[in-house]
Amino acid sequence: MTSINRAGRITMFGLSVGAGLLIASGAGTAVASAAPDDSGHGSASSSPASSSTSSTARSHRSATGTSAKPAATPAVSTGSDAAAPAVRLQTTRTTTAASPSAVSTLTAPTSAAGENTITPTASRKQATAKRAAALPTPDQVQQAITAGLDTARRRLDDLREKIQTLIQNQIIGFQDNLVVLRIDLERIFNPNKQIIYGNLANAQYWAVQGAQTANLMAAAMVISALTGQTVTAQSIVDEAMNTDSVARPGRAMYLGPGTGDWVWASDAVQLMENHGLKVTTVYYTKSQEQRALDTVESALSQGKSVIVSINGTVVTTGDADQGTWTTEHQAVLLGINITKNLVYLNDGANPQGQNLTMSIEDFLDAWQASRYTAIIVELAPVTAQATDATLAA
Repeated sequence: MTSINRAGRITMFGLSVGAGLLIASGAGTAVASAAPDDSGHGSASSSPASSSTSSTARSHRSATGTSAKPAATPAVSTGSDAAAPAVRLQTTRTTTAASPSAVSTLTAPTSAAGENTITPTASRKQATAKRAAALPTPDQVQQAITAGLDTARRRLDDLREKIQTLIQNQIIGFQDNLVVLRIDLERIFNPNKQIIYGNLANAQYWAVQGAQTANLMAAAMVISALTGQTVTAQSIVDEAMNTDSVARPGRAMYLGPGTGDWVWASDAVQLMENHGLKVTTVYYTKSQEQRALDTVESALSQGKSVIVSINGTVVTTGDADQGTWTTEHQAVLLGINITKNLVYLNDGANPQGQNLTMSIEDFLDAWQASRYTAIIVELAPVTAQATDATLAA
């Protein structure tokens, strides 16, 4: 029983000590909250007991692991209570009020990238508004519309011409194919009928001089056959000697017999065009021999004239001895006789070249040297401008 009482007393004593410590700790906290932040207002005669009690309370809280609550913001007291203990609190941050002058000198805010961001002022906005582009005048609008319409019209005209050319080429190609087909059908279904393409009567227009003027002689024969004009060897030579060359600018097409001068093919073509003829030049590779033959057969069957470049016997223009030799030169293809396998030519470089005949095989061999070059000539189509001029006359 004595032991029990003793234990009870010890327990009560411990509880009393603990309660005292708690009360002392609460009092110390209250005093610290009420104490001013300035150490000069504290009393120098602080009670040792209070200091000891506060130290004991702090040690008790640390030992028990209880976290202290953050202290409230200290309030400044204007009183002079000397009896209250003074506790000096350590401040961790001091805020200094900015003066008006400091505020006025603040710089512009800085963006996240470290660049200054400048906010446009009212004066800058007004300047920007004044620099705005002015609307175009009615005259400028009208000029822009007119220019756009002119450009569109030119493009439409170019497109129309291209379409017309394409259609014409397709029609011509279709016609040529029909002619070739007709020729093949005649060969199959009329094997005994004599088939001749061309007009052998055009042999009457033969004109001759020599190798240097073979192009002029061929042009003279074709002009006479297609236009009905009488163009002799001398007249075509005179015309070439008095016409500016397109192949060699700054001089005449031909300097005359005995000068060793040659007439170029492009100048002879120009003379034929000057007489109202349409000229088309074609050539083929060695593997296109049959196609080349079909082309000239088709042209002859349509009444066109054909000039071919062949390798054959010629004489020199203006040579009294009339020496003969072999070279490539132009001659007029009068016709092709499929039944007899013959070709008829008017050769203006050969004194015996009128209505000259050879086999189709020999002709192809002589023609091959020039890559089967052929000049197809026909009357030029009458244009609307020429028709109007004729009616006006």
